[in-house]
Amino acid sequence: GRAMNTFERLIELPFPPSSLSDEDLSQVLDKIENLARLTPQFCQSEESIFFQQNRDKISSWIVRIIEKRLLNADGEDDDPFTERLSRVLASLCGRTASGEVNRVWKLQNGKEIRIKEPSFEEADLGWRTWGAAVWMSKLIVEGIIPVEGKEILELGTGTGLSGLTCAACGARKVVMSDYHQKVLDNVSVNIELNGMNDIAMAKKIDWREFDGKGGKGTETYEMIVGSDINYELYHSIQVPKVVKDSLKRRSKEDNSAQFCVVNTLRFTTHKKEIETFNEEMKANGFIEVERIEEEGWEEEDKILMRFQSFRLLHEGELKE
Repeated sequence: GRAMNTFERLIELPFPPSSLSDEDLSQVLDKIENLARLTPQFCQSEESIFFQQNRDKISSWIVRIIEKRLLNADGEDDDPFTERLSRVLASLCGRTASGEVNRVWKLQNGKEIRIKEPSFEEADLGWRTWGAAVWMSKLIVEGIIPVEGKEILELGTGTGLSGLTCAACGARKVVMSDYHQKVLDNVSVNIELNGMNDIAMAKKIDWREFDGKGGKGTETYEMIVGSDINYELYHSIQVPKVVKDSLKRRSKEDNSAQFCVVNTLRFTTHKKEIETFNEEMKANGFIEVERIEEEGWEEEDKILMRFQSFRLLHEGELKE
C-alpha cells in the first residue's frame, strides 16, 4: 500500500529509515553513490535510469534519515554517518552544491576513467563533466570517432573525460587543451590518476592567437575533438579558425584529418551560436561528413546533443 513501492523495488531502499542498522545504512549509501556515478549514456539499466529520474525522492529519503538520527542523538557525540549523509545529499542536489568530488567512469569496453571534479569556485566551467563530454566518450569507445594510433588535440578539455577516453582507446598522443590554468592543473591531476602521462598532456591554448591562415609554428594534429565548445558567439567564430590552423595536412590534396565535435543544442538560449558555428565552418573551407543527434542526460535534465564530423576541402575540391 505504500506509494513508494516501485521506487523501493528498483533502488532497494528499506522503509522506515529507523529500521536500518548502521551496516545496512552504509550498504544503502554505497548503492546510492555508485548509481550517482553512472549516467544513462554509459549504463542503460532500468535501475540507473530510474535513479536519474527520482533524485528528489532519494533526497527526501536521506533527509528523513538525517532527521531521525539527529533526534536520537540526544546530545551525544557527532553521528559518524552525518557527514556522509550530508555529502551524498549535496551531490543529489546537483554538482554546484557538492564541491570537489571524485568519480569513476565505467566505459562500455570495460575500462575505467578516474576523474577529479573540482569545486565551481576552483575551475569555473571546467568544474564538472558535462553531458556532451560523456556522449563524446561513448562515441569514441564505439569507434564512431576513430582515435586509435592518432595524434589528437582536445579543445576545451574541462575535466578531461573525452581526452582520457581517447588515450584509453589507443590514441598515440593526446594534447588536452584549455585556457584556464586551474582547469589545466586539475586535468594534469586526472592524467596522473589514470597513469597516462606517457600519452596525454595538458596544454594552455589561447584561441585568440589563431586566424585560420595557418601561422608558422602552429602544431598540427591528425584529429581534433571538442565537446560543448560553442558556448559563446565568439567561440563559434573562433573555433573553426583554431581547427583550420591545427589540422595536419600532409599535402595540398590531403583531407584525411578530422574535426569531431559534440554540441548541446540549447536552442532557447544558444541558437545563434550553433547557427554561426556551422556558417563559419563552411566559410573556413570545411565540409560536414557525418551528423548524429541523440537525447541524453545532464544530471536529472534531459538534453539534445549533436555530433558532427568535419574535414577540410582540399584545393582541388575548392576549385570545383
